[in-house]
Amino acid sequence: VNHVKTDSSIFRLHTNATVILLVTFSIAVTTRQYVGNPIDCVHTRDIPEDVLNTYCWIHSTYTVVDAFMKKQGQEVPFPGVDNSQRSGALTIRHTKYYQWVAFTLFFQ
Repeated sequence: VNHVKTDSSIFRLHTNATVILLVTFSIAVTTRQYVGNPIDCVHTRDIPEDVLNTYCWIHSTYTVVDAFMKKQGQEVPFPGVDNSQRSGALTIRHTKYYQWVAFTLFFQ
């Protein structure tokens, strides 16, 4: 009885390379998140640093889209960072991905 082959050497190479890449990047991202200091929130002395960093880790962050077009160092401290409490409509982009990146790479 002849066996039917549905894959080729190229397909097996692609499958192995994909698994190796996903595992490698998953380990790299996980190491960066759980070893060292992945998030360092700007804080004052009123709130303890570890409490604020935990809050920043769990909750999302945002950038003010309108602040990307302003002059850095004079109008805004950094591109995307601006006073979001001032009057007027601001375009805000929320970023929610911090702790889920490693798990997404791993489960793929």
